[in-house]
Amino acid sequence: MKRLPLALCLSLCAAMLVPSAALAFKPAHHADAPTIAILQPGDEIDPYVIDSLRKELRARGFDSFETQMSLDDAAREEPVADYYVDIVGNEGGTADYGGVDIGGREANVSLALLVSRFGTEVRLYDARTMELVAHQAVNKRSRAVLPTGISLAGVYAYIGVPLIQRAQYRGLARAASRDAASFVTATINGR
Repeated sequence: MKRLPLALCLSLCAAMLVPSAALAFKPAHHADAPTIAILQPGDEIDPYVIDSLRKELRARGFDSFETQMSLDDAAREEPVADYYVDIVGNEGGTADYGGVDIGGREANVSLALLVSRFGTEVRLYDARTMELVAHQAVNKRSRAVLPTGISLAGVYAYIGVPLIQRAQYRGLARAASRDAASFVTATINGR
């Protein structure tokens, strides 16, 4: 008799968990969504940019993936997707433009102007014909006055400027990937 309430309780829990688990799985794309292969860039492109673009395209409902093929390889081989995206050029980086120290007897703060730039060109190809469907330059720029050092009672500590520069650059790369994904989406949906 003690097993019956236990079995009933477990059955009830399982009945509640199965529908919840089924709803937790959301497909990233539709079965009829176009596939987009992101080609291996010829220039030195940060892998973070390619991964961000892939994620942005998936968020827009496309079946996107990275491939190890270059544009020349894609032209010689059978298509592996409906469209190819080629990322060309990589202009950018972060530079420190001057700085200023603000302080008193017991505390000092060093501030610097950090300017980040990111620029590239995104090209969309029809994978079957290798025809250039559209291309667009994607440029982003960000400026920020950020602390680079702090001194309290004579103890000075540098704040990780390279880490701040990297974070600022990655933010721009993410924004550029969103713009590139919007361009690709608008172009494919307009065809």
